[in-house]
Amino acid sequence: MTTSIAKSMALRALPLAGLLLFAAGCGCSGDAPADEPALDPVARRMNDPVYLKKIDEQLEERRGIMKAMAEAKGRLDAAKAAGASEEELARLSAELEAAKKAFKVNKAESELLVRERMLGDQPAAGANAR
Repeated sequence: MTTSIAKSMALRALPLAGLLLFAAGCGCSGDAPADEPALDPVARRMNDPVYLKKIDEQLEERRGIMKAMAEAKGRLDAAKAAGASEEELARLSAELEAAKKAFKVNKAESELLVRERMLGDQPAAGANAR
């Protein structure tokens, strides 16, 4: 009975040991030599000043759009509370909808920017084929 308990414990410890070996890796530091480009595409993207500038510009534009959305919503809510005319409410609603549309466009542009960069970072098709 003691042997079966030991076998059971060993079988339970096996996945943990595998996980620890996987986490330990090969023991190398992972740092690429200074004269070699980083192999990690995420690290390359996050160290590319041109790419980061484009991302920052998208975020800055998004912040402005979000501010405009909040202001338009505030004006619409205030107009509703004040009993504004239907024409005024329609104008303010259209203003809010335009800001929402601008937000969606900015989001799509940002996603495209990241997607194109990620696709550009992938190795060429067949490069790894033998």
